[in-house]
Amino acid sequence: MGIVLIVIAFFGVGLPNMLHAQNPTAQTAPQTPTHPSFMEKQLYSVLKKEIESGYALDKMPCPDNCTVVPLVIDKKYMDAETTFLKQYLKKRGISFLPPSAFTAKMKAYFHVDPSQGSRMLYFDCEEAKGLKDLVAFSDFSRPVFGLYISKEGLVTYVYRLPYLINYQTHYPKLYHREKELSRTMYDDHHVAIGSREFWYEEYQDIHGYREHQSIDHVIRANLDTVFRLNRYLLDGDQTQFEWLYKHTTILQDLMPVYGYAGDDNLIKHLLKKGHIKDLLWYKGCRHRVDLGEDYTYNGTLEIHTNVFNIIAEKLKNKTFKRPEDTPYLHAICKEIGDVQEERKLTTDEKVHLKKYLLNFMHRYLDDNQTAMTCMKPSR
Repeated sequence: MGIVLIVIAFFGVGLPNMLHAQNPTAQTAPQTPTHPSFMEKQLYSVLKKEIESGYALDKMPCPDNCTVVPLVIDKKYMDAETTFLKQYLKKRGISFLPPSAFTAKMKAYFHVDPSQGSRMLYFDCEEAKGLKDLVAFSDFSRPVFGLYISKEGLVTYVYRLPYLINYQTHYPKLYHREKELSRTMYDDHHVAIGSREFWYEEYQDIHGYREHQSIDHVIRANLDTVFRLNRYLLDGDQTQFEWLYKHTTILQDLMPVYGYAGDDNLIKHLLKKGHIKDLLWYKGCRHRVDLGEDYTYNGTLEIHTNVFNIIAEKLKNKTFKRPEDTPYLHAICKEIGDVQEERKLTTDEKVHLKKYLLNFMHRYLDDNQTAMTCMKPSR
């Protein structure tokens, strides 16, 4: 009985009540269970490591025999984070899909199969990582970019846990423990490796440089971002469109980076913003060859015919003397000229794409020969 009491004292506020506190619109939360669940223990363990590792580490020169002890974002870390987020999203009314439906959605949005690999997949097309099992991250001198696709059935960005959970409120024992930690951080051999920056200092800084804000504002904003992202991706909720487009880059990236072309509203929005040339076709993610600057691409050519259908509707019953007379034909003309220099495409794909683009141009030009002037590269 004594052990149980110690564990409960460590956990303080139970997970259901903590989720309710961070979502004031939720219905009354269930009572805290007498025994913390495995998930609660795992979350506490990971959060404890976060607090002990510090918000950041001002590293010292490391002697030959020292062992650096960085915080590592690994599978255990992301399991705790995504399980916590799934409970939060359930409270907000997210409808999680069956595994087969979730896989189909992820294939459509990102051209990846989440049923492959580990429980958590890191996907970053721009960083040439493509689809792979989650790797451990310990370098916090730069942000960790990319999307995290969980086999729990959700998509999220990676967050440091104190940006999702106010540990001072929900785990006061951790806060008291943090206040007792030494500023100097040591490795396994008790060699000083750096000066620890504390999370309570980061919380204070947020309050100082963000007028009328606190860490609770930041946490609510982060959780709301995950909620809106999954409402759009999983539920197809178009009411999230404007907010996501304004506050994140996911919608701007869905077509040119990830190859998704299934949302006519998104296509029309991106066309209106002038991103015509980036929306016409897709060839998959790039993969770095060795450590050089050469890339290979992990897909086959996909011409976004629905983009051309929308452009055709805008150009209906119109003809033009020159491609420059309309931004749509002007962009397609530039793409015709650039296809030959496109390293993504095979020779056969270049021929096929140019033929498709030229045929489309011919429908809207007074003189078919005018389209042939587009063969010169624009770059």
